[in-house]
Amino acid sequence: MHRSLVKLGLKPELLDVHLVGKGSNIHEEVERQSMLEKKPSYVIVLDQGSRPGPPVIDDKNAKCLIIDHHLSDEFPEGATVVSACHCPPVATSALTTYEICKTLHEDIAAECGYLCAIGTHGDLGNTLKWQPPFPDMSLTFKTYTKKVINDATSLLNARK
Repeated sequence: MHRSLVKLGLKPELLDVHLVGKGSNIHEEVERQSMLEKKPSYVIVLDQGSRPGPPVIDDKNAKCLIIDHHLSDEFPEGATVVSACHCPPVATSALTTYEICKTLHEDIAAECGYLCAIGTHGDLGNTLKWQPPFPDMSLTFKTYTKKVINDATSLLNARK
């Protein structure tokens, strides 16, 4: 669990991450059931591909937030959606998540900028110019060179 979540006052034992299986998606019954078994009050889905479907889990009390960038006007039922798909230049899911979260605690921008950069480079390519309207990432690139960010992006995106 990333240490920034703890800074927000969240107890680590109340947090869990569900990684969707290779070749699967959040709409597959096995994935929905696996998430439901954890009895979450909140489900936050990142980069799900923006497609319609039933609620992410079958629990009317669980709230679902989807942050995505794929071009779509259809999403799982009952979800609250944050998407920049109709606002060029499209902000990636990583960038949108970073922009939301950095307002929650003063350390998040410095501690999570590399995650934003890796995710953004993974979707938009490593030749992206970090100029407005994109955020100023100069502090991130002073800490982690573009080579380090790009190498990490390549490793994460490598075919298995």
